[in-house]
Amino acid sequence: MANLLIFLSIHGPRQLNIVMDYLTHGWSASEVCRQHAYLNRAEVHAALTYYYDCKDEIDDEIRDEWDLAKSDRQEATLPMFIADLQSAG
Repeated sequence: MANLLIFLSIHGPRQLNIVMDYLTHGWSASEVCRQHAYLNRAEVHAALTYYYDCKDEIDDEIRDEWDLAKSDRQEATLPMFIADLQSAG
């Protein structure tokens, strides 16, 4: 978790979104800039450079966060009105 926290403290959540878009969609740096016009190429390349410098650790941290989110989602209960709607058919 340390590298992800360092990444966020240096670059902020916007750069984390760059990395997640890159990983999720397979976008190139140019495509990330096209999809997010407020970003410049330097920001995209800086975020991806940091990601590749610490790739294994950041991938592990992303995987841990993903597993935690899945676990939390499975343990969550539905609000009563949704459960009522589902049971009503």
